[in-house]
Amino acid sequence: MLAGSYLYSLNGESVDIQETWLIDGDLSGECRIVSTRRAGDVELQVDATQCVGLVERFEVHWRDADGVIDAKYDVKDGAPIVEWLDQDTQRSEDIRPPQFFANDLPLFYPLLRVFTGPIIRSLIARGGEGLVLLPNIETSTARSDLLRPLCSVRHAGIAGEQESLVGEGDTAAQLCTFVGGHYDEKSRFWLAADNLLERYEWQQAPDQLWEVRLKREN
Repeated sequence: MLAGSYLYSLNGESVDIQETWLIDGDLSGECRIVSTRRAGDVELQVDATQCVGLVERFEVHWRDADGVIDAKYDVKDGAPIVEWLDQDTQRSEDIRPPQFFANDLPLFYPLLRVFTGPIIRSLIARGGEGLVLLPNIETSTARSDLLRPLCSVRHAGIAGEQESLVGEGDTAAQLCTFVGGHYDEKSRFWLAADNLLERYEWQQAPDQLWEVRLKREN
């Protein structure tokens, strides 16, 4: 069993975002991954089943001052399907995302950092490009759109040799790119040998540099 957290900083200053994770099983085989992020009054939790680096299904829970929304991402009859539930209104519906390219099912991407490294590796294995299916967590959108599926084309590649990340126990990590969504070519991602994301840097705006670092508990 592995456990850890991701530490966030903005322009070199620590930010009060708590993101913890727990892996039960073998990362190279089948495992269950539970991760929770708390930022302000919003809590996001993901409970996923992953096999050989690919998320096969996951449940995601959103909690804020206005209530709770749940969604379950799975595959049925060879196609992705999402069960969406607003626990306050008890509105529930099954959502089938739009049609995808033939024989190219999207990769499930539950968004939290513990899933980012495997997604990058999977995209590299697919030739550096692929479709990902992820839940919408944009708070600027209507509440009825939270956790609903978004389809996005993402690109990934190896940008550098293995290097030692100073100040992190001399962890060997490989610099990679991951482009799409909020991330452009300037974003940098370092992956450890077990494909966990060790660190990333994202320039959100000219005066906003986000850094995230992995802290392993065991």
